[in-house]
Amino acid sequence: MAYLSSLHILCLVLTSLLPLGAHAAPPLSRQSGPTVNLDNGTFVGTTDILTGTNVFLGIPFAQPPYVYLSIQRAVTVLLTSRLTAPSTGDLRFRLPVANSPYNGVNDAVIFGSACPQQSFNLPIPPGLTADALDFLTSTILQVITDYSEDCLTINVWQPVGTAADAKLPVVAWIFGGGFEFGATETYDGGLIVQQSVRLNEPIIYVSMNYRLSAFGFLASQEVKDAGVGNLGLQDQRQALRWIQKYICAFGGDPDKVTIWGESAGAISVALHMVANGGDNEGLFRGAFMESGSPIPVSDITHGQKYYDALIGQVGCEGAADTLECLRQVPFATLMTAVDDSPSIFSPQSLNLAWLPRADGIFLSDDPQQLVLDGQVANVPFVTGDCDDEGTLFTLALLNITTDEEVRDYLTSNYVQSIQSSELDQLLTLYPQDPTQGSPYDTGYSNAITPQFKRLASLQGDLVFQSARRMFLQQRSGAQNTWSFLSKRLKELPIVGSVHASDLISAYGQVDLTDYIINFVNSLNPNGPTVSYWPQYSTSSPQLMTFLDGLIPTTITMDDFRQDAISFLQTLLLAYPLHSESHRKYWPRYCRTCIVKLMSYEHVSSQFASFKDCLVRRIISKAGSSGDSDDPSELDDFALYLADETWPNLPDALRKATYSSRESVPSIDSLSLDNTSTSFIDTLTSCGLSEDSDGALVFLRKVLEDYIADVCAPPPVWSQTRTKECEICEREVPLTYHHLIPREMHTRVLKKSWHPEEMLNSVAWLCRPCHSTVHRVASNEDLARNFYTLDLLLERDDIRRWRAYVAKQRWGVKRG
Repeated sequence: MAYLSSLHILCLVLTSLLPLGAHAAPPLSRQSGPTVNLDNGTFVGTTDILTGTNVFLGIPFAQPPYVYLSIQRAVTVLLTSRLTAPSTGDLRFRLPVANSPYNGVNDAVIFGSACPQQSFNLPIPPGLTADALDFLTSTILQVITDYSEDCLTINVWQPVGTAADAKLPVVAWIFGGGFEFGATETYDGGLIVQQSVRLNEPIIYVSMNYRLSAFGFLASQEVKDAGVGNLGLQDQRQALRWIQKYICAFGGDPDKVTIWGESAGAISVALHMVANGGDNEGLFRGAFMESGSPIPVSDITHGQKYYDALIGQVGCEGAADTLECLRQVPFATLMTAVDDSPSIFSPQSLNLAWLPRADGIFLSDDPQQLVLDGQVANVPFVTGDCDDEGTLFTLALLNITTDEEVRDYLTSNYVQSIQSSELDQLLTLYPQDPTQGSPYDTGYSNAITPQFKRLASLQGDLVFQSARRMFLQQRSGAQNTWSFLSKRLKELPIVGSVHASDLISAYGQVDLTDYIINFVNSLNPNGPTVSYWPQYSTSSPQLMTFLDGLIPTTITMDDFRQDAISFLQTLLLAYPLHSESHRKYWPRYCRTCIVKLMSYEHVSSQFASFKDCLVRRIISKAGSSGDSDDPSELDDFALYLADETWPNLPDALRKATYSSRESVPSIDSLSLDNTSTSFIDTLTSCGLSEDSDGALVFLRKVLEDYIADVCAPPPVWSQTRTKECEICEREVPLTYHHLIPREMHTRVLKKSWHPEEMLNSVAWLCRPCHSTVHRVASNEDLARNFYTLDLLLERDDIRRWRAYVAKQRWGVKRG
């Protein structure tokens, strides 16, 4: 179908996105509505004749964290006689507790209260038209005034006439709002169910509230010690368990649940995929994400400054147990303090104060690290973004107008530990040129400040596009994946195809709606009413691209801003967002980004030797700096660096052997001008070189080591050699190593360092281990301090090398 781009026609679409209550006042009579039996209770819902759905609203799925009713909610509850769960009075800042068994007759005809909403002020720049502002406030930023801590409720839409044993697929919607605001009441699930019936693919739609802002994402050492981090995600998980227990009563199939979210909701979906070591507990079988993927975040203790500010403002600073004190603070006092914390539309922008963090329970590590470790629920998924994700969040940064101010903002707000050379590279990849900024493909238009489009591009890629692409690069070879890019509403002034603009397509009963319904039914978005959507793969990263105009969709490649986004991915592994320190581990580079080098590793002893030489130099350079002992990290890191460099080396170098040593070019005269920028940037960012010149010096030394290894004459074997290398313990050809180097014998005797009988002590080592020993220490150091094998094996660098080589599958003889 043709997709209309006129903003005036868009307003007609917006009316269809109004919540259920906008159609007509729901009936309050218990006798007139559909019913469902849960435990020993009966819930009476309402029928929406416009969408042909039975609707059950505001069912408690957990005990209320704290009972507080606004006057509006108190009156509404009295009028409808809705039975709420009994108050426990002590669940604020605690894990959710499942609802008690239901009893009696309960009305389910109004939405439950929203969870407490953090206030925000949307910056409105000159030039933002009334139409654009109306769009933002009518869809993305609807103000919710009825909120309470008694908010953990769930809603269910089913097609009219659904039998209890229908076993319909279920979609569980998680709303967005920056983890600071939002509620189920602003989304009409009836539109999704109605469209599913039209497609003859009926489904059940469920939505849940969850705790937000500090109420749901408090972060500090105290929170970590108490095991109460990420409560908003824990609420969602509890709602998914409720679905497993009760959805059969509504005619749903608990084995066919798809989780679906947008923005913070999509990030939540992604985090459910990496939670619990990737074990989804059978809670869902598919995932659909709009504008959100596993984001790079650090430990929950890095939110300490916001916690400390909160306890100071509410008077808990001197309490023996500040967390318990916060539980007792009057709601109004606590809400005022929360409202004073930075919001998503403050100058901090996407550097959120309250968001999911690695808590050691729900999230055992940085979510991107969990993806790299393969701790991901093995379910089909769809993930996509809008073209101009960063524009909305850059409206608060209009005071940043110079290059220097951009540098200061990035280093103070996002990547505090970034090196100057890395920042230079980042700003080169994201230039001030408005024609390369966001909104993209709009030339010099929308450049409301000299740096607006640059910052909008950077922020959109930083949080959304880089995370999406990294997730797909890692997982597309392991599970079925699809991805999309929405370029619709590009004509919106200043913001373009703004964050969350795809909600129009998702809830507007157009193509994206059909794709979602298809996916919920069959775990494949394709169907007879829509254009074919190919799967995403690293060899063919295809995107379903949604457009304005007469041709509503096309297939494009996910290769835009490739160098820039790749560099961001590297940076974010080293400097996770919402962290003030550099991660102390070797970056875990995307296996799918380096799959092509597997052929080198398996068929070329030269490539393996080159990688080993890289590892030896890395270990020697890093020393005992505290980097991770995990050999997988060092292996992946070296593999990435080797692949970035190996294809650019002369053929004579890559095929060098002892017999061809005369034709090998001199390393001193070898031109390294075509060395990969990624190789240079990575060495610099990891502290292995100070600048690009230092990176080339490092590479030249590695190449010297490599030539010395592969062009060395075959060893003459002794009849007394052992069968296994005494460091790596592998059965490979060995050579001997004088534990006290021969060049030091005279000095050892003169200085009386060791008895003469020790001078001829040897260890039998393979050539790579032998080379490593001589790389990590000087001859004098070996002679004085590491003159036995046991002493050598106590060195951190030898221990890291030993762990690394234990993972290698060397099937060729070295030397």
